[in-house]
Amino acid sequence: MRKQKLVTISAVVALAFLTAGLDIMGVAGYRFGFVFVSLVLVATAVGVLAVGGSPGMARLWYLAAVVGAIAIAGLLVDRAPFSVPRLASEMDALPLPLYRVVEETRQGNSRCRPSCPVVTRIYAGPLLDDRGTVLDVANALQLRGYQLDIARAVTSATSFEARRKRVKVTVSAPTLSSSGERQVAITFRAS
Repeated sequence: MRKQKLVTISAVVALAFLTAGLDIMGVAGYRFGFVFVSLVLVATAVGVLAVGGSPGMARLWYLAAVVGAIAIAGLLVDRAPFSVPRLASEMDALPLPLYRVVEETRQGNSRCRPSCPVVTRIYAGPLLDDRGTVLDVANALQLRGYQLDIARAVTSATSFEARRKRVKVTVSAPTLSSSGERQVAITFRAS
């Protein structure tokens, strides 16, 4: 009985340390982060129990370890900031068919040390006035589920912000490039 308690405590301690390490590394924010974190946590819990568990209650403890590890993985994924590639794929999904990427900068990492992930793209688009360009971008963001006040963004025709869980979007005021193209900068920031 004492051995079983020691094994259970060891499994809980191993999961706690591994959870803290995975949280600090920000692995859950990567694409397929949930799968990776779940596999690591489940393997650790089951491994510790397999080494020292008793055969009588082994199945119940394995099931509890698997359910607990998957629940912890879900919590880690829910609180992890998006990675730079994930932010870029969010930007790729914006429905802006008449715009092309002119420039892109990426910085930061999911550990948020020294900074959280940020992706900025400058798009060149049709020669609309500022309000038309802002309306195109605001509509694309709203179609992707970002919360913003389109009326306010269009009437001001300057920079505006949009939000969605764990992502803050800043859209700069449209400008004309030296080649005469209408350009707008969009920044996605993990939060």
